[in-house]
Amino acid sequence: MNCSRNLCSLLLTLVGLALLPVRAVEVTPADTLFINGPVLTIRPRGEAAGLAVRGGRIVAVGDAKTVRRFQGTNTEVVDLKGATLMPGFVEPHVHINLTAINLGMVQVGSEKPGGMSVAEVKEAIAAAVPKIPAGGWLLANSFDPSRTTPLFAELNAEELDAISKEVPIFVLNASGHIGYVNHKAIELAGLTDKTPDPPSGRYGRDSQGRLTGQLFEPSSFVPFFSKIPPPKPADIRAAFLQTLRNMSAKGVTTAGDLNTGLALGLDTEIALLKSLAAESPVRVRCYLAYLALLGKMPPVRPFEGDDKVGFVGIKVTADGSTQGYTAAVGIPYVGTTNRGALDWPETQDLIGKLRPYYDAGWQIATHANGDRAIDQTLEVYGSLLANTADKASRRLRIEHFTVTTPAQLERVRDLGASVSMTIGHVYFWGSVFQRAILGADRAARIDPAGDLKRLGVRYSFHSDSTVTSVDPLRYLMNAVTRIPQQHDGKVLGPKQRISINDALQAMTLDAAYQVFLDDRVGTLEVGKYADLIVLDRNPRRVDPAELGSLKIQRVYLGGVRQP
Repeated sequence: MNCSRNLCSLLLTLVGLALLPVRAVEVTPADTLFINGPVLTIRPRGEAAGLAVRGGRIVAVGDAKTVRRFQGTNTEVVDLKGATLMPGFVEPHVHINLTAINLGMVQVGSEKPGGMSVAEVKEAIAAAVPKIPAGGWLLANSFDPSRTTPLFAELNAEELDAISKEVPIFVLNASGHIGYVNHKAIELAGLTDKTPDPPSGRYGRDSQGRLTGQLFEPSSFVPFFSKIPPPKPADIRAAFLQTLRNMSAKGVTTAGDLNTGLALGLDTEIALLKSLAAESPVRVRCYLAYLALLGKMPPVRPFEGDDKVGFVGIKVTADGSTQGYTAAVGIPYVGTTNRGALDWPETQDLIGKLRPYYDAGWQIATHANGDRAIDQTLEVYGSLLANTADKASRRLRIEHFTVTTPAQLERVRDLGASVSMTIGHVYFWGSVFQRAILGADRAARIDPAGDLKRLGVRYSFHSDSTVTSVDPLRYLMNAVTRIPQQHDGKVLGPKQRISINDALQAMTLDAAYQVFLDDRVGTLEVGKYADLIVLDRNPRRVDPAELGSLKIQRVYLGGVRQP
């Protein structure tokens, strides 16, 4: 060997070290291993063969050999037996308060094809009247004229008086933006024909200016809700907890609660959600209701809280419901001169109301169904972001985003904003939108996930519960197939369909991004929370029409299996 003494010595040392027995790197055993099933990591989009969890966090994800290194004497080994492991769903827009209250209300709507007939609605209300205690109110929910027989049948005070003149009745439209009351309720609420309309809402009146018993937008509900006897605190707490458990059973491990404080008041709902944190099977990110603030600064700070209950945003409503004909659209609804209405007619007024919250660091989420409301929202966001260098860092959201134009999608991209869509609009209302409300062209573009994908805009899907039920597997099916519940076999807007991979990302990572938790949940990566669900089949390998029929076998939050 022709080398210097020092170099030869070094080479011999290295060779000697290489010949020594290799000692395996010791790892701390995991609490739980998941093996023998595909593991959908979401990022990257491939599939792993196993996953290890310790202390509520993912410590390994990869092939079986990698994961088995973390098996110790006390490690629980979960044999998936071919079932699929994936991140828990993130439901970015639900109303926990209204969904909880709904548990005790008379149901006068159905998600079955065709909904309910008007006769069935009235029978359900009438059957509940004898059960109302003295001084109580009859509360009903989910009435939907766009899904009744006959189509577009309405309720009013006279029709509800025919059911009862003694018991006050309040019926909530499925959209959450319209209410129906009888004259007893009007009397107890202290309204008269001369009562002025509330800010960002109105009371229905006939041609003579008399109250019809129809209410438009949540601010018009306030006089009635203030007179309804509140449930007992223990009952409210039980209903909130049951709502969270129901979401967990559907595979939801994180939820955005939009309009926190609207039903029971900010202080009550904030305290209640905090008190439920230890028991909750769902992480909650709260968006405080602007209508509960009305210009006051919140009792919590932006991003206060922890990984179970945190406060990230302010929720404001710009218009109403598309199927309720109250969303602010540019072209009138089919067969009418009605273009809906903006809740805030003066855009500068809305900018002024939101500016203090934006400047304080709050994320803003705006309900905007119609294209006129979306235009206004984009103008508001453009003003708020004018002096912000990294616009995307504020993660401003537009909720529902139903009736849109191509230029609006580009503007969303340019502002670094994202959208969350009620994909149930395609499923439950797609047919009636096409035939009777929006017309074929506008209906084909509702919930434009395909175009958003092509533009690189982040988006998610949600229930808006109680508008539609919490069911992320159905959202996947709706987004991938875009086939309405009542249909002739035709796809509603084929160009807006997306792949199952894109739909899965929308319901996990991108929804987590919207609620500022993408660094902790939404993918199966080392260091993130082990918020997991087990599906009976792999959503990537089933007929898209079967996505809604997949079964959730198990749910884990922070590595702990939920009931």
